[in-house]
Amino acid sequence: MDKKKISLVILSVVLISSILTVFLLPKTAKAPTKIPTPANRTAPTQISEKLCNQFRLVKADIKCEDAFNRALAIAPGQITNISIGNKKMADLTLSPPKRVSKDFWFVDIQLTKPYFDEYIKKTINKLRLGIPFEDLKDVVYKEALE
Repeated sequence: MDKKKISLVILSVVLISSILTVFLLPKTAKAPTKIPTPANRTAPTQISEKLCNQFRLVKADIKCEDAFNRALAIAPGQITNISIGNKKMADLTLSPPKRVSKDFWFVDIQLTKPYFDEYIKKTINKLRLGIPFEDLKDVVYKEALE
């Protein structure tokens, strides 16, 4: 085959492929489905904005919205309150380790799935999680409220 015939064959294949793609692809592609959400349910971002609005000026590595999301990742449920406080904890970066006061976001959560705590022999329905202001990786304070 000469170069002219090869070019014609390649051009024909490209043209046929393009035509098939234009006409067949839209018919086989499915439209994205929307997940229905109840009208009376408030989106988590609206709740976090409402609860975190009073803390906009707080200077912290972890912002209120981040604490909100971290708390929900740890304990799914409905966040009922966010506040600020401090707790004494061991600072293991010091030698020897010392108890220091750290600032925390305290996030109160009504749990989606309550659980029975063997240590305190009680069903936990509501939990307070403390997320430190500074990013201390896996450091979280937990306290049973109900």
